[in-house]
Amino acid sequence: MHIAASNTVAKINIDEIQKNIVGYDMQVPLLDGSKRRYINFDNAASTPSLAPVVDKVNEFMKWYSSIHRGTGFKSQLCSETFDHSRE
Repeated sequence: MHIAASNTVAKINIDEIQKNIVGYDMQVPLLDGSKRRYINFDNAASTPSLAPVVDKVNEFMKWYSSIHRGTGFKSQLCSETFDHSRE
């Protein structure tokens, strides 16, 4: 697949993208007892997470504290990070 961006052509490796979608290869049971790869038809409401995003969230969790509710270091850090992310 090729996508034109500006005057350059960027080649996108679909396999690389798919392996970064959390649960992409998840098998779900059917009524007949067989299993098939799950297909998400409701991305507007529940788009699957990307593995690098999950990794970053998990990495930050040790610093998590209430946002805009405290004066401690962790709370201030989370509030600042939250506010910055909205920019």
